[in-house]
Amino acid sequence: MNQNSTSHYIQSKLRELNLEGKQDETFEQVNKNIENNKNNILLYRKKANLLSQLGKLQEVLHTWEQGIQNNIHDINFYQEKGIPYFTIYQLKYQGIRANGMRLLNYMILVQQKMLKMFHFIFQNVVNYLNKINLKKQLNVGIKEFKIIKTNSIKSFYTLNNGIINNEGWREIADCWGQGITYNKNDYSFYLEKVQALEQLEEYQEILECLNLGLKHNKYQLLLYRKKGEILEKMGKDQEIIDNYDQAISIMVHPGIYEEKAIALTKQQKWKEVIQFCNCDKQKLNNYFFLVKIQIQALSELNEQDQLIKLCNEFIHKNDMYIYKFKAQALFKQGLFEQVIESWDEAIKKNEKVQEFYVEKIKALNDQNRYPEAIQNCNLVINLQLDNQIEIQNWKMNILEKQSNIREALKISRIIGTIRKIYQKQI
Repeated sequence: MNQNSTSHYIQSKLRELNLEGKQDETFEQVNKNIENNKNNILLYRKKANLLSQLGKLQEVLHTWEQGIQNNIHDINFYQEKGIPYFTIYQLKYQGIRANGMRLLNYMILVQQKMLKMFHFIFQNVVNYLNKINLKKQLNVGIKEFKIIKTNSIKSFYTLNNGIINNEGWREIADCWGQGITYNKNDYSFYLEKVQALEQLEEYQEILECLNLGLKHNKYQLLLYRKKGEILEKMGKDQEIIDNYDQAISIMVHPGIYEEKAIALTKQQKWKEVIQFCNCDKQKLNNYFFLVKIQIQALSELNEQDQLIKLCNEFIHKNDMYIYKFKAQALFKQGLFEQVIESWDEAIKKNEKVQEFYVEKIKALNDQNRYPEAIQNCNLVINLQLDNQIEIQNWKMNILEKQSNIREALKISRIIGTIRKIYQKQI
């Protein structure tokens, strides 16, 4: 009989005993089967489930400790042990939640136990696993550990209404610091520690933590981004730019370019924004944001000619943002007819998109060209595009400007009818 069929037979036999209510015999049988099949995780799981049903959670832990002793190089047994750890914590939590500091200390103790167990995994599993499976296996273990650790800490935050004193936040930060010791290449541990330190406003210590994280995770965008946020809180404008320049010097990632461009925008360094954004990367699809940010900077500097030129260069992108800024620049220069022509060009490429028609109607309205605006409203109404109420409202407002109250009232009644139809459909 092969191993799979043997396992199936054992499971079937245990089920029969359990259904007959013979718990003592069931445990006796499962212990005997474990002794004969020490590497079969299903048998340990069966015993753990039976003990869990009886509320014997400490014995569940002992079961998985037995499994670890017999399978010291199998990370799955460590993961299974982690689950009852968290369950026991939750149950004990219910009994001591009234005493916040006592609960926090207990939580830290649980986390330290988890850290020791995880360190034990590294000592006894890492050296055994072959290099091909190493990363995959460890990622599974790290993910499970982080879920347990994160959930236990965050449950304390939530269920105590976030009332944690400075001493508590310090202990939480130190707890994540211990996690960093064993997980230097996992950026999330640094971010969790930073989250606690932010409550203490320990910005210099946060920078030290993030710098350590970047030393071991130098290609991690989230760490650079968080460092930028902290430097912004500290009012260190140049250090923010230096942070992103450092990232740009070692990796190619659109997110880094975007962060630097946004930082320069917040600092209103418009000429530097234009200089930075005006690069070959603009032509790449995933760097198109550089064009938009440069357009914003040109608008702030009132450089209308350059703005129109840049918009024309990228008008093929068929992006509403570009059309709007081009129209605004043309309007500021008094080129009113070109504003309308620009929207006509956009409509030709987007005949079924109501937003472009609305922008043209707005432009005609701004130029007091009411008859043409009404004509365009009727055109969109006949096309029966997205939002009939929006167009009818525009038509009604323009009619009121023309003092055509009778027609405006007709439109108002039409809008009421359309709303009723929409409500019935909902």
